[in-house]
Amino acid sequence: AISKPPVPVGQEAPTKTTATGIARNIPSGSQIYSFDYPLKNITGVAFKQAVVTCDGQSIVGLAADKGHRETVVVFNAKTGAPGPKIPLKVAGVKDVAFMVA
Repeated sequence: AISKPPVPVGQEAPTKTTATGIARNIPSGSQIYSFDYPLKNITGVAFKQAVVTCDGQSIVGLAADKGHRETVVVFNAKTGAPGPKIPLKVAGVKDVAFMVA
């Protein structure tokens, strides 16, 4: 599961926040590993969930890197170890609607 901290009522959301991913064992629910990554926090824009790649080897999320530039971050699905960061440098693209891996 991937989540980000809620913004208290009456307060403005910070421009950046940290998402936390947690892998759990089923059915016991015990935590296997967790990982964090920074993301943009824009009021009115939905949080984009990370996705598991079709081969089940990686977890991919949309992160904020160096200022407000968006970056695709990759984590190992078995260990949670961070992998490559892929900066998105596409001119004219305003926002990522959703991710499919």
